[in-house]
Amino acid sequence: MNWRYQEVVRFVQNCIDTGTLKPGERLQSVREMSAQTGFSVVTVHHAYSLLESEGMIEARPRSGFYVAHTPQISTDFPELVVPHGKASGEVSISVQLYRLMALWRDRKIETFGSLHPSSDLLPTQELLTHMRRFLRNVRPDRPPVTSLAGSSDLRDIVSRRAATRGIRIRENNTIVTSSSQTALDLCLDVVTRPGDLVMIESPSYFPLFAALQRRHLRAIEIYSHPMTGIDPDQFDHLIDTNDIRACLLMPVNHFPTGVSYPEGVLQRIASKAGDKAVPIIEYDTFSELTHAPSNPHSLKNFDRNDFVLQIGSFASTLGPLAGAGWVLNSRYREAILEKLVFTDLAAGEAALQHAIAECIVRHSYDRQLRHIREQLKARMRRGMHLVAQLFPRQCTISRPSGGFMCWIRLPGNVDSIALAERAADLGISIIPGPLLSVASSFRNFIGLNFSFEWTDATEDRLATLAGLLE
Repeated sequence: MNWRYQEVVRFVQNCIDTGTLKPGERLQSVREMSAQTGFSVVTVHHAYSLLESEGMIEARPRSGFYVAHTPQISTDFPELVVPHGKASGEVSISVQLYRLMALWRDRKIETFGSLHPSSDLLPTQELLTHMRRFLRNVRPDRPPVTSLAGSSDLRDIVSRRAATRGIRIRENNTIVTSSSQTALDLCLDVVTRPGDLVMIESPSYFPLFAALQRRHLRAIEIYSHPMTGIDPDQFDHLIDTNDIRACLLMPVNHFPTGVSYPEGVLQRIASKAGDKAVPIIEYDTFSELTHAPSNPHSLKNFDRNDFVLQIGSFASTLGPLAGAGWVLNSRYREAILEKLVFTDLAAGEAALQHAIAECIVRHSYDRQLRHIREQLKARMRRGMHLVAQLFPRQCTISRPSGGFMCWIRLPGNVDSIALAERAADLGISIIPGPLLSVASSFRNFIGLNFSFEWTDATEDRLATLAGLLE
């Protein structure tokens, strides 16, 4: 498939983002852009059409294309919006969360509160095809099996892909599990005991709270700024003044802000944790969904003492059916395998791992991934453009570097829990801020999933949500 038009899209987007092209200014004509870039007129026109559909530019009859006059919504979040540094009791999940999730499930309303990218972006059918092909050759008397650490083919793929990010880890130090949740459970079982204190970001991916709750763990929150992530000075202070036994962080394409920590911050955090011998569980499941051509560095890149246990998954790029997860770490490898000894790997899981490996090898996974990233970036831009048009001017929005979520601060008088319940009654799901904090902070914040295709119906739902804020 020809993706050259994306080069034109990126060029124009960069000119707009840097202010080289300002609202109301005319773009080069299609032929002028074609001559400058060397791409065909058809390719340039395709790029301009995509930019127009995203609302970044507008066509004027017999005049050409112009940068759209998009209302600008603030990105100036306060430096601190939650009290932090105070340890909680055992983590508990709000009754409001259960009630809202039940509402979402009963009405089957995904947008905009889904925890996964839109299924139309993902090659689920190809995965099913490979799994059916594999299962056709399975003999009933010889069901597929794999080692305790998972399929060697899949472990090899995971370690090779890690190497492309500068993470050097051997295949035998990669453990494949049935899901990222299983990987998280194993890591927590190895590095914590009931009653231990765990540092976790606020806001954070709320399925992580359930893992802490099941183990009767306590939490201490550290604020994750929607532009820069956590403050390394605050990280140092909390580590030095509290008996923290583990950290649970998502530094790449963070949920729900979509930001990634700067490399200097990653380096300082990994160094401090190593010096203090505090393990970090790095929840890296959305790293492949970066909006840039290549993945950013992670904490594991700067892990000199092997105290970072990095968790990944194919669920966000191949779909929930391909939910196999993995852990990258050598220090705790044997302890994790000991936890797995009494776990009987089902034949279906072995078949799925083989199918995932087959799908990645045979289905041009990297090409598909580029497509997902480009589509996701375009949809995210469209969503932010619509928020700027529809939402009150007092709102503030994050600028995601990856993932599929936007984090929005609403006017101070808005109760996002009540808003979510009203929206659910209208067939719209959103993620209210208090559900993303152990301390139920962020009362006037919401997270929105913008990975879905922008149809008239989807845009109408966002307009309806904006109407509830009036």
